[in-house]
Amino acid sequence: MPSSQIIDGSKMTLVELAEISFEEYSNSAEEQADEQFEQERESFLAAVRATARQRFSATAEQLEWTYTPHAELPADVEEATAPLSPERPEYFRYRYNHATETPSFELVQPCSTCGHDRINEVTGLTDLGRLLATGGTR
Repeated sequence: MPSSQIIDGSKMTLVELAEISFEEYSNSAEEQADEQFEQERESFLAAVRATARQRFSATAEQLEWTYTPHAELPADVEEATAPLSPERPEYFRYRYNHATETPSFELVQPCSTCGHDRINEVTGLTDLGRLLATGGTR
């Protein structure tokens, strides 16, 4: 029962009131943190889409960009990925390093035979076409 709804606090001990108050505070802080994370995630994805549009085309902006959780990344790095098309295994990976303020796009080409991904930085649409045509070899 929220402390704001307690009619007669004298029936509760100070410890019980403090525990209820702290629980309300914790729940509120957690909700605010979740909302802030969601806003930051959406902001990051909007920046990724804008950068993809600028570097590649409006079509790259329309890809299904997905935010990668921080736990899976090096410190100071944010990431989003997007499949190039449903028929292909390759996908774009956008990384932003906050420490160096460096953005990068990479083409990730999974290898079902060896189990290792081939990863190449992509500088533009022509570079992407070359990597796709040559299977990622430089």
